[in-house]
Amino acid sequence: MGFIPFIFIAFIWYTYCYGVSHPGDGIGIFVSNIVSSYNSEVSKLSSLLVVKSDKGYLENITLVEENDVERVEREKAEIRLMNAKNGVADLNNWVLPIVGNYIITTYYGVSHKGIDYYSYNGYDSDIRSANNGVVYSVNTGCYAGNSSCNGGRGNYIVINHNNGDYYTMYMHLHNVYVNVGDVVSATDVIGSMGNSGYVIPLPSSYNPYGGVHLHFEVYKGIPDRGGYTINPLSLY
Repeated sequence: MGFIPFIFIAFIWYTYCYGVSHPGDGIGIFVSNIVSSYNSEVSKLSSLLVVKSDKGYLENITLVEENDVERVEREKAEIRLMNAKNGVADLNNWVLPIVGNYIITTYYGVSHKGIDYYSYNGYDSDIRSANNGVVYSVNTGCYAGNSSCNGGRGNYIVINHNNGDYYTMYMHLHNVYVNVGDVVSATDVIGSMGNSGYVIPLPSSYNPYGGVHLHFEVYKGIPDRGGYTINPLSLY
């Protein structure tokens, strides 16, 4: 006789012999007796969780599968992929906008609203999106030595990250590789490091690579339209 038919017959016999004024109580006692009598069988059902309500009857039975953790992780990965495709930032996954070894030449402060990065890869090295997003604005037409171009920002890009009202700005670029409306993912290359706009030292014929760096700003709200800067390092 199988284990399940035995349980059913035993339950009918138990109910007949002892009676059950509250069905939930009877089931609770019955389950307890069966567990104590058939430990070897019950051990095979170690993932069975029985939840008993205060009304005295079995309310829910949940089987905890061993692959639940894998399923949850798979679903998280699918969400991350969907967010990347839609340009929605993962606020727990900010990446640095430069690649390779670097130094910070100027930190965020009262009079300096961003972080100045210099990559040891040097002039024309990759600049990448700090998170998923959509390109909000692209401003070009500047060259090294034209310190007033685009208000001193030089060639620059603004990305809307579509989450938490975050925007990022990438200034003094040499090349720009994206257009307004492009969907970008974290680490996508969007431009290259340069020295356009107002930089120190100003580039010259004697020092054409003077002032090469990336000025990186993070905003809450739209830049130049009510948004305000925050310290980029607070995201990492």
